[in-house]
Amino acid sequence: MHMAYWFGTELQNFLFYGYNIVTTWGLLSTCLGLSALAILYEVMKLSQVKLRELAKENNQVPNPVQNTDSSSLISRVSERSAGVINSFKCHIWAKWFIEVFHWSAHVTLGYFLMLTVMTFNGYISIALVLGSGIGYYIFGPILLQSNMRKLQRRRRLVVKCNPECADAIISNERRESTMSIVSEHLETEVNVDVEIHG
Repeated sequence: MHMAYWFGTELQNFLFYGYNIVTTWGLLSTCLGLSALAILYEVMKLSQVKLRELAKENNQVPNPVQNTDSSSLISRVSERSAGVINSFKCHIWAKWFIEVFHWSAHVTLGYFLMLTVMTFNGYISIALVLGSGIGYYIFGPILLQSNMRKLQRRRRLVVKCNPECADAIISNERRESTMSIVSEHLETEVNVDVEIHG
């Protein structure tokens, strides 16, 4: 076993007993497969975020019975509403199980890729870095857009409120913008003082 990076085409028992790489074509096909797995790892990052978003969106309990003036407390608790809530709980558990299974597969793939790097073969390390870079190049912007949408939704949730708090939010935003302008001005003055005295 090598303890430093080396560039060779022969690997005995690569990750699994009996998987021997003895030709250049074998090494090349292994490197291509590992690059594909590195791209898959980046895809799984994105799909994990999407699974979390879906789980959070569907986490509200549905209201199975519409409240009317003629409905009483006893009529609200019915077999139908209990069935809807129970099926909703099963739906939540199924989504949670899928998310946990996906996370476990993602972590397992990450450890597998880490073990391939620990062979210290230069060609395999280069293949993994290239595959990871290609995956990030393709799917990184999508992940960034997803994170930006999540931040925008949070901001919209903060801004959406009843009319009584609208004035407080507007005055708070004005105060924050004034504070940021003052802090930027003071920071500039402090930097100038440091440069003059330094």
